[in-house]
Amino acid sequence: MGTAPKGAVETLRDQMQIALAIADGTRLRSLLTESRPSVVESHQIGTVSANIGVPIEGSSDVTLDGVVHYELIHCVLAQHAPPVGVGSYGDRPPASAFDHRAYAQITQFQSELKNLAQNVPLSQAIALLTHAGFDSQQISTILHLPHQGWYKSWWYGSDDQGRFNRPFQRWFRSRHFADGTFSLQYRDFYPQEAPPCFKSEIRMLPVVIQAASLNFRETLRLVNQARNAFHSEGAILICDRLSDLELQGYLCQGVSIYGAHELLSPSVVNCAECIQHTCPLQGEADSPVEKCKQFVV
Repeated sequence: MGTAPKGAVETLRDQMQIALAIADGTRLRSLLTESRPSVVESHQIGTVSANIGVPIEGSSDVTLDGVVHYELIHCVLAQHAPPVGVGSYGDRPPASAFDHRAYAQITQFQSELKNLAQNVPLSQAIALLTHAGFDSQQISTILHLPHQGWYKSWWYGSDDQGRFNRPFQRWFRSRHFADGTFSLQYRDFYPQEAPPCFKSEIRMLPVVIQAASLNFRETLRLVNQARNAFHSEGAILICDRLSDLELQGYLCQGVSIYGAHELLSPSVVNCAECIQHTCPLQGEADSPVEKCKQFVV
């Protein structure tokens, strides 16, 4: 395969592929939150990353433009106990007179004992609890519990709209072994539906860049092939322009649309991290530049 001559002008599709390849976390998040319709709400996203030029299993001649891996958050640690008995479970300090009947109602069911970690080093145990939202003092308390001790914490689960307004209580216990490793276990107490996971799950979302050579049917076939391969209900189609009828067709088929102009807009940059050596501001920690089309890391 030949090499394009220096200075050759990339096609719009080439530019979109390059932009997707160098997209940072902020841009990848915008793919999920600013597409139409949005894939997920911003507050539900944890870590996010992407693989570019991914082969589709079972189709040796088909390569997907990209796959976004994102952490979908289902449960968050509360800062305070929920204000039971007041008709709303916001993240606010509880009333001075705690309603024990309401407390019993929102903790009437309990899950089986679950393992968060088994025989892991101290660093990994701390990392798991930190990712869950505990501060250093809380982590120290959990890791130094007596053998029969439990650490009780309040959490919120998300509803169908992604709002964290379903309170439940989670009890932790820890075991410290002679080889220096730890095991962490927890049990949930909830009103009706058990939390679906400890905190979050990793999902994969196919990303397809519109090709001028493919019509609507062929593009949708590629999108559906990618969705089946990665077991994803959704997909994102990045495109330059669509007719109103095409747009309606994709939306009706559960495809989220993201504009090429959004992907190609200047990135928020840090000149100190950029490796664009031809730029006179490359490596400057105090650069006034905030956005740049040539930003490369």
